[in-house]
Amino acid sequence: MAKFSCENISDLPHELIVAIISLLPFIEAYRFCLLRKEWYAKALWLQCTCLELHDTDFYYTKARQHCLALGKRVRSMDLKELGRLRYVHFLDTTIKNLAAKEISKLSFRLPILTQHHKNIDTWITIAAKKCVKELSLDFSDGDTLEPQPMQLNQPYVLPNHLYQNAASIRVFSVSSCGLGFCNFSNFVSLKSLSLTRVRIFWAEVAHLVLSCPLLESLSLVECYRLLKVDICFNNRRLKTLVVKHCGSLNMGFELFMPTLEYFEYVGKPVQFVMRNVDALQEVLLDYRMNPYSRDYNVDDYRQLFDGFSRPRILKTSTTFLKVFVTDLLLLGQSLYRLMYTQHLLLTTCLEGYELPAILLLLRSSPLLKTLSIFSTGFTRLLPFQEIMHQTYPSLPRNIWTKEGWSFNLLEQVEIDGYVGKKNEIDFLKFIIRNSRSLQIVNLKPWVDSNMSSPSFSRGLQDIRAEAFLHGDAEINIV
Repeated sequence: MAKFSCENISDLPHELIVAIISLLPFIEAYRFCLLRKEWYAKALWLQCTCLELHDTDFYYTKARQHCLALGKRVRSMDLKELGRLRYVHFLDTTIKNLAAKEISKLSFRLPILTQHHKNIDTWITIAAKKCVKELSLDFSDGDTLEPQPMQLNQPYVLPNHLYQNAASIRVFSVSSCGLGFCNFSNFVSLKSLSLTRVRIFWAEVAHLVLSCPLLESLSLVECYRLLKVDICFNNRRLKTLVVKHCGSLNMGFELFMPTLEYFEYVGKPVQFVMRNVDALQEVLLDYRMNPYSRDYNVDDYRQLFDGFSRPRILKTSTTFLKVFVTDLLLLGQSLYRLMYTQHLLLTTCLEGYELPAILLLLRSSPLLKTLSIFSTGFTRLLPFQEIMHQTYPSLPRNIWTKEGWSFNLLEQVEIDGYVGKKNEIDFLKFIIRNSRSLQIVNLKPWVDSNMSSPSFSRGLQDIRAEAFLHGDAEINIV
């Protein structure tokens, strides 16, 4: 294949050069125009249709790091403000002078200040007139050196004309501002919506889903005033629902979503009423429970997975694993009915007080084929470990030899973060001993583990000896 250089690229027709530039991201289009003086002089980068610019690219990061190292914090703040002004001026000039008739994407991040409201309104108006397809508005502070605190009462509110001229928008993402009019009736082409750190009520969520007939993905992150997620009408398009860190979500979920394929929830335990979710394939549940509280009963544990019996892939992590009672294991009970789960992914420290929950999940998944564990491996660094060991009982000693366990379909086990501690070795030997179809066990050592230590080698030998006695599963260090 011929190698193109600056000279033979310039021989291409002007129309083809413009077409190439229109397909490039903005920064790449700008750099491309630097190849020829005439391209730069004609500002051909303004033919670009994909504008993705963030304020942190203008913040003089290295100079500010040097100032902070010398204790010159005021100078660092001055440089940040200067960078913000450069960014606003550059973005304002670029958007106002765009030559492209349509915009495929406009994405910017700008910590909102009152003096920039008119600029932002103008940018949004121009984007709407140019039939923008993907619009991302982020008003949080992405500065990693000195981020400003998040404000609940956001000073900027989305203008009404955005809602009135939104027919072309297919992907819409907004963060850290007010929604204002919040009428999505004109978002007739919208397929993906992401709301982060905004105030929204449950009726507004239901209305926006009902108003967007093509909506396939909905993400709600750190939204406040949201007491409940209630989607109980027959939506034929919505396939992905993500709800994370919505602290006001006290009334839980009520969902009737026959096309839902992926569901993710991160937050405190809430009630789930799930109806007609037969298409659900993958679920991620990360419950944030108080590790010191003992106010949970069996019914609380049982409702954690209510409505999630059909997904083939279940991911869950970690803190709620610390509050399970051990008596249920000795009674041989299956706390849940994960009747269709084939792939189970757990994030855990594999401490003694977490193992009861892991074994309960295994007992509740009769069709399980693969078990993947991400072991964080840093438990000894956590300050509350001693308290946790004193508060919650470890696994009963006789559980490893108790009859009645059987993992007939389990084929593969993976542990990422293996350190060779006793709990890990006993757990793996237990799995190997009670599996009938186990073929492979992959162990990825934790980054700081000493693989040459005698204890690590002895533990690995014990696991391989157990595998030799019960089916000869392959044990790999990866």
